[in-house]
Amino acid sequence: MLASIERALSRLANTYVFGYYDREDIEQEGRIAGLKSLSRYDPSRPLDNFIYVAIRNHFINLLRDKFRRNDPPCRACHEGLPCKYPVCERYDKWLRRNQRKSNLCGPQPFPEDPELGPTTFQDIHADVCYADLKSRIDQELPLSLRETYLQLLDGVPVPVAKREAVRLALKDLLCPAP
Repeated sequence: MLASIERALSRLANTYVFGYYDREDIEQEGRIAGLKSLSRYDPSRPLDNFIYVAIRNHFINLLRDKFRRNDPPCRACHEGLPCKYPVCERYDKWLRRNQRKSNLCGPQPFPEDPELGPTTFQDIHADVCYADLKSRIDQELPLSLRETYLQLLDGVPVPVAKREAVRLALKDLLCPAP
């Protein structure tokens, strides 16, 4: 069973990498989908084909649901032609839903700080990349926060309390109070 899942993933995983899903994420999703689909398996049919189709269909649904929808409800609005309605609510709703889904693929902002304004961790990291600031952080960041800081740089999810502690420590290091 597991060998069939791995064979299907070796053929499918690279094809369905998108947005914030890399190959490892897609493989994990495929393993879960393959194991869940086994409850519907008919032993009189080939297992490899069943697993392959189940995982492929899951990837197609994942791509559609998490990243994009290819079916605009009003073809005239979608193609820029005049619509029979003055305001096409169905098309506006479809467009807003797709924009929300595409926003999931970008960096997520930290809570807004009144002094610094809205920012993302990628913006902070770009500023920290300068060698002198980086060495200053390496020397002055408390050891208790070092692991969390490195996890944030690698994009690993960390609890909000730890993330906030690192953010405040960096703020104190880089923007000391007068």
